[in-house]
Amino acid sequence: MFYLFPRELTCRTEPSGGDVAPTVVSGSTLGPGGRRRILLFCHGYANSVPTARDSYRKFQANFLSLFPEGKGILDDVFEFFWPGDERLHFFSEASYPLQISHARESGKLLANYLANLPASVDGPTEIFLIAHSLGNRVILELLREILGIIAGGAIRNNLKFAGIFMMAAAVPVSMVDRGGDLHGPSVTPARRCVLYSPSDFVLWLAFPVGETVGLDGLRPRAVGRFGDPWGQWTQQQKMTGYGHSDYWPRATTSLPFGRFMGFSVPNLIQKNQIVSNPGPVASASRIQSRSTPEA
Repeated sequence: MFYLFPRELTCRTEPSGGDVAPTVVSGSTLGPGGRRRILLFCHGYANSVPTARDSYRKFQANFLSLFPEGKGILDDVFEFFWPGDERLHFFSEASYPLQISHARESGKLLANYLANLPASVDGPTEIFLIAHSLGNRVILELLREILGIIAGGAIRNNLKFAGIFMMAAAVPVSMVDRGGDLHGPSVTPARRCVLYSPSDFVLWLAFPVGETVGLDGLRPRAVGRFGDPWGQWTQQQKMTGYGHSDYWPRATTSLPFGRFMGFSVPNLIQKNQIVSNPGPVASASRIQSRSTPEA
């Protein structure tokens, strides 16, 4: 095991590489237990703990710079680490099919961890899931497991999954579309935001091969490529020019995230874009009036 900060959760055994641990552990005694709201961050594949920490830090700093009034919600952020990488980076990139199974296991462990948290005294705990790449598979597997737990009567009203914020989702469209194994989980939260980019070469070239080898379909298309299935999400945004690794660190990601969390998007017109001398305005004496004909 490795050192965890108070608002960190993990099912990793090592900070780089390693297997899925038997349970999720927290960096503090209570973890997110008893809170009224939780924002859970989940990184993608090929991320070590230091890499994921850096991504989470940049994302929060960018958000705060655009939405200083949103400082309060960052106090509810918990950062999750799962073993979606190998110790040697080259093997980590090539091990994508193995990481699919790690994502499934991690999602189930996280679901059971959340289901057993101490309840909030102020009502159901609102949970927002914010994920990137294969981390979206983790959160959808979490939701699938939670739905099964609820159906079994183990938990009832102490958890409310209020939103999912999916960045570059490395999840087959067929799995979240109607009839797919993850369709129910994908439409469970009331707010469902998808950020996508046709410029994402990882999802265009590597994802279909990895998913095929991982037995998730024959060269499927990723949700994070074109944002489909259309009509299933409450918020969709094309991130023009974004590559697969651009979502956490780029400041422009904060705009749809702020909207997702209910903040008004700020006016970002730069001072040098405001025209200071728009040109001559016609004087009143030169403006001709047209009289209305009498009836």
